[in-house]
Amino acid sequence: MIKKVSVFTLGSKKNKNAFELLLSEVRNVFGEPAVMDFTSPADLAQAAAKPQSGITVAAVSKDAFLKTKLAYLKALDTKIARSKAIVEAMGENAPSNEKEKELFSAIPAGARVYLSKDGLYSAFSVQRGEAKLIFMPLDEKILGRILPCALTGANPVAQFRKNIESVIKSGKKIAVAPCGSSKAVMNAVSGVEGYETCFMLADGLSDRHIGTDEADFLARSAGESKEKASADFGAAMSEILTDSEIGEKYAVVCLADSEKARVAKVYAESGETDIQLAAAALIRLCDMMEETASVGALIRPDSPEAKQKKISALPIIIAAVGILAAILICVIAMFAVRSDAANDKTRALVSDRISVADITRLKAKPVSEPQTDVADFRGGSGIGLDMEMFFEQSATDAQKTTTDETTQAATNAPTSAVTKPVTAITVTQVITTAALTTHKPTAPPTTNAPTQPATESSKVSGKFVFTCYGWGHGVGMSQYGAMKMARNGKNYEQILTHYFPGTTVKDDSQTPEKVVYGGVEYGLVEYLCKTSKREIGNGAPKEAIKAQIVAVYTYAKTYNFNVASSLHAFDASWEYKDTATYNACLEVLGMSSEEDTPKAKYVDYNGKPAFTCYFAQSAGKTTSASNAWGGNYPYLSGGASSPETVRKETVEISAEELKAMILAYDPTIELSDNPAQWLEIVSHDSAYSKDVGYISSIRVGNKTMRGNRFRDGVTGYRLLSHCFTFIYVK
Repeated sequence: MIKKVSVFTLGSKKNKNAFELLLSEVRNVFGEPAVMDFTSPADLAQAAAKPQSGITVAAVSKDAFLKTKLAYLKALDTKIARSKAIVEAMGENAPSNEKEKELFSAIPAGARVYLSKDGLYSAFSVQRGEAKLIFMPLDEKILGRILPCALTGANPVAQFRKNIESVIKSGKKIAVAPCGSSKAVMNAVSGVEGYETCFMLADGLSDRHIGTDEADFLARSAGESKEKASADFGAAMSEILTDSEIGEKYAVVCLADSEKARVAKVYAESGETDIQLAAAALIRLCDMMEETASVGALIRPDSPEAKQKKISALPIIIAAVGILAAILICVIAMFAVRSDAANDKTRALVSDRISVADITRLKAKPVSEPQTDVADFRGGSGIGLDMEMFFEQSATDAQKTTTDETTQAATNAPTSAVTKPVTAITVTQVITTAALTTHKPTAPPTTNAPTQPATESSKVSGKFVFTCYGWGHGVGMSQYGAMKMARNGKNYEQILTHYFPGTTVKDDSQTPEKVVYGGVEYGLVEYLCKTSKREIGNGAPKEAIKAQIVAVYTYAKTYNFNVASSLHAFDASWEYKDTATYNACLEVLGMSSEEDTPKAKYVDYNGKPAFTCYFAQSAGKTTSASNAWGGNYPYLSGGASSPETVRKETVEISAEELKAMILAYDPTIELSDNPAQWLEIVSHDSAYSKDVGYISSIRVGNKTMRGNRFRDGVTGYRLLSHCFTFIYVK
C-alpha cells in the first residue's frame, strides 16, 4: 500500500496544462499528492532523489530538463547506464552535441524507461528500497504519451498471460493455422498453464489459398483450420512483412469463426526489432481472443461488444524483449514462409492507414452491410469515457436515428490509465470467410469541390494549424464539469439531470447483487468501485464520484449487467474498501456495509435506462449525439453548459501528412494542388462561442463528413475534440 505520493515540479507556472494533466493522472492512480514547485534544478534534484518510501514524481519543463536531469542523476549517487531504447528512438533526432546526446539517454542502472515519441525527454523510474522515483518532462504532449505507463508500471506480458488465462477459462477451442508464425504463437501460449486444453496446432492447409493477399490468406487459413480441428475459432499470425509502398514492417493477425474473420495489422515503430513487433502482434491476437471469449462468439463490429481494447507497444519496447525473447525468438527462425503469398504485399487492410502513432484504430465491414468505422478514444486525462457505439444498438428505441453510409454510430472505449499510449498502429477489419473483399467508404460529393485530384507523387508544402477546444466527443456528462459542479455544491442527481436533461434519477427495485464483467462475476459494490475509480479517479469530489457510479450502473443495466471487459476501464487490482469511492458507493446504494442489500439508482428516460455516455472535458457546452454520431436522443441534444475551464490545444499537421491521412481514409477523395482549398467547415454548433463549436459537417476535398469523423477517421484522434478551428500556413 502506498503511504505517500509527492509531486515535485520545475516550471509548472509556464506549463499549466501539463501540470494539470500530471496532477489529474496522479490523483487518478494514487489519490491526492503532496505538491511542491521549485525554482532551482539543484534544489528539486536533491529533494526528489532522497525519499525513503512512497512515490515521488519529479516533472521538469523541457528548457530545464537536461540540467535538472544531470543534477538528479548525481543526487541519486548510483551507477549510470545508457538506455539503448532511448538511443534507438532518438535516431536522427539525436542532438549533434555528444554530451547532450549522452545525457538524454542516461538513466540510473536498472531503471525502467518510458519513451517519448522521438526519444528525447524520455522518462524513467527507479526503485530505491521502499521508494519509487519517477523523473519525467513537464510537457503536455509527452506526458499524454508516457504518463499512464510511468505511473502504473504497465506490464504487457502480464496482460498477455491474463488474456490467455481468460481464453482457457472460457473453454473455447482455438486452432492455430500452420502458416506464418504458427510456431511462435504455440510457443508463446505454451508458457501458460493449461494451454493444451484450449490451443492446438491445426493440420496442413490446402493450396487453395495461395495467391490471395495476406488478409485473405490468413482469414481463409484460420477458417479452414477451425473447421478441420472442429474448434470454436481459428487463429493465424503472419511472418514479419514489409509494406512496399511505405517501407514499414508489419505483422498481420487473424481470428475466425465459421462466418467471419477479424484481421488486425500491426505496424512497427521506428527502431523496433522484429521480435518487438512480433510481441506486439501476438499480444494483439491474444487480446482479440480474450475479447471474443468474453462474449462467446466472434462479434460484429457494429455491436457494443466490438469495442476493442488498446494495445500499447510502448512498454513492449522496454519489457517484452527481455521477457518474451525466449518465447518469440522463433518468430524469425521458424517462419513457415509461403513462396507465393509471402511476396504479395497488397494493402487490402490499409484503406484507413494513418501515420499517427498514439491510438489503436479499428476498421470494420459488417457482413452484407455498409462499412462501419469503430475507433478507440485517445485519452490523455485518464478519465474520458467515449462509448459511441450504443447509438447503433439503441436507434430503434429512440425512433429518430439519422445515420449515413459514411458515418454510422462509432464507439470510443473508455480510457484507462494503463492503456492509452500506443506506438504500434493497428488497423483491423472484420471480413467474411466466404467473400473476402474490401469496400471503401463513400460520401456524397459537394458542389464546390476541387476538381483536380492530388497524386501520390505530388508534394505539397505548408501546414495546417488546428486549435482544439475541450477533450473528447462532447456528448453527455463532462467529467471535469461534474467535478467542478460538485465543488460548487451540486449533488450527484443535479449533475446527472443537468447533463442528461429530461431524465430522472430513480431507484432500481431490481438491483442485482452481482455483475458479470469480462466473464467474471463481481459483487455490485466491487464492480462499481473498481470501474468508477479508473474512470474518474478516487480523488474526485464525492458527488462527482457518485454521479460517475450512477452513470456506470445505468450503463451496465443496459447490458443486463453482463458487460464485456472491452467496454470500459476496470481496476481489478485496486484495494477499494475504505476509500472515498467505496464510501460514496455505499451511500448511493443505501448500504452501511457491503453485506447489506443494495438499492441502486439509475438514470431513467421514459421508463428505460438512458445511455449515460460521458467524456473528459467540454468546450463550454455539450454537443448533440446527432452532431457527433448521427443518433437523435432528446436527453443528448447538446447545449448543456459545463463550468470547467475549457482546455485549448494547438495541433500542427503538415500538409503532406494531412494529405496522406485523407487519402488513407478514403483514396477516392480528390484534393486540389492548393492545400488552402482542402478543408472547409460547413456547419457547427456554438459550444465555445458564436463562431466556434463542435463541427457537424466539414468538407474534405470533394466530400463532406461529420467533424467527429474527421477527428477520428482522418486524423486518428490527433485532435482532442471535434470542436476546432484551423488555418493553413504556407
